[in-house]
Amino acid sequence: MSNDKIKSLEEKLKVLRAELKKEILKVVEEGVSSLLIETLAQFDITGEVAVITWDFEEESDDEGGIVWYPYNIKLAVDGEDVGADERYVSRLSRYGSLYEYYLDEDLNDIINSFKGQLIDLGVNETLTIHIGGQK
Repeated sequence: MSNDKIKSLEEKLKVLRAELKKEILKVVEEGVSSLLIETLAQFDITGEVAVITWDFEEESDDEGGIVWYPYNIKLAVDGEDVGADERYVSRLSRYGSLYEYYLDEDLNDIINSFKGQLIDLGVNETLTIHIGGQK
């Protein structure tokens, strides 16, 4: 293969990877958005725009690899911090007992659900989610 053909294929691959990244990000944002809207409804939080922020912390696993965990998760709706570490709802746990679930626990679960994709996409600090039906 000539150098021109190789360069052309490399450029096409670069474009395809960028398009794939955009599509994966769109799917991840839709997933986070869906879970976040459902969670906010459980906590009676309404608004137009939610901004969820977090940091990832790395920890070594038993096999010499690295596991990433979200921490310092914050949520603002329409520019106001919602106090995720103070808001809770009582729900039945999977074991059948009544448990107080804090909003920050649910936010942690949401970020954990998508952490692999978020890290792969380089989205590791913030997502803005339109929760009021407008984009």
